[in-house]
Amino acid sequence: MRSGLTIAVLAALALGASAVRGDDVDHEDLRRAVERNELVSLRSLFDWIEARYEGRIIEVEIDDDDDMLIYEVEMLTPKGNKIEFEFNARSGALMSLSGRGLSDTRDRE
Repeated sequence: MRSGLTIAVLAALALGASAVRGDDVDHEDLRRAVERNELVSLRSLFDWIEARYEGRIIEVEIDDDDDMLIYEVEMLTPKGNKIEFEFNARSGALMSLSGRGLSDTRDRE
């Protein structure tokens, strides 16, 4: 069960996401965790997504789900559908992928 803790990721702004939200944020702790290789960088996740899916990343959050940090990345496809990726923030493993029009945007592999 999700704890409800949602942490915005300001780095997403620098990387082009147009909307980032959240509360109880300690961005410096996140940045330092990425620098210590304790968390996967958003840039590496964005590179992975953009290599495989066509669209624009519109929102990024990091959630604490029973002590597992999860990056949630939302993408708007060229056809206007929203798809959501969930990644283990520590390993970068894709945990789930959902949304309408998913098969329409999988054309980059």
